[in-house]
Amino acid sequence: MNTHPLRNNLLILLGYSALFFFIVQFILLDRDLAWNLLWTQFGVLVVHVAALLTIGAVRLTSTNMKNSGRVFLISAFVIAILGYILNGINWLLFMDGRL
Repeated sequence: MNTHPLRNNLLILLGYSALFFFIVQFILLDRDLAWNLLWTQFGVLVVHVAALLTIGAVRLTSTNMKNSGRVFLISAFVIAILGYILNGINWLLFMDGRL
């Protein structure tokens, strides 16, 4: 069964973004720890995008996997944009004083 990398990575992004959102907004009571967790969410996003870029670049060099490499590179850019938006929403809610 062949699955699409963009869909899988969007589900992964939504999973860890929802987890960070839930922890920062509803569980943590210490503002400094919550601030560090927001930066951790951004770090996880950077590692996720870097992994997708690496996989896409490696697959672009192979002649029979060029289409798969393009899909991974497109996935990396979509994940970067949406992840940055989700991280920004979490940061804005944190700064709004809902914590």
